[in-house]
Amino acid sequence: MRLYKHNILTLGQAITPTDNKMLGRPVIFSLWLRQYGNTCVLEQVDKEKDLGVITDNTLSFEDQCEKSITNANRILFTIRRTFMFIDEQTFLQLYKPLVRSTLEYGVEIWNPKLKRQINKIEAVQRRATRMIPAIMHLSYEDRLRRLGLPTLVYRRRRGAMIQTL
Repeated sequence: MRLYKHNILTLGQAITPTDNKMLGRPVIFSLWLRQYGNTCVLEQVDKEKDLGVITDNTLSFEDQCEKSITNANRILFTIRRTFMFIDEQTFLQLYKPLVRSTLEYGVEIWNPKLKRQINKIEAVQRRATRMIPAIMHLSYEDRLRRLGLPTLVYRRRRGAMIQTL
């Protein structure tokens, strides 16, 4: 049983025993932590979850992206299963705090850069706006305009600019 939740996440290239010439000293793989009079071994991991954001050693955030999409799709399915008919006002009251907040949690850290990640995230909003029978026949851009919603890409860029300035 592990008493502590201390791990090592190495970003970039991992140090191997062949790299010890570069360091000029032998590489020690077993790291120890001494805390409160007890000693424990620090485990090296490929992924770490901190404050709800999954970080991997390549900083691709692929797992975080998939987790956000999966959770948002579950919430969408629950909304669809719960409401037989949903109008625009009810949709907005459910979508903004439940689905969109799930997709945007910690996005300042894991902002998706790959086109496939961006398209997967945007597909959730695309699918969500088709839930409203009155506007499901419209194109995605027209549905967003009618609901007064921006694209998620626009929201992420706007948020990044606000954080920068």
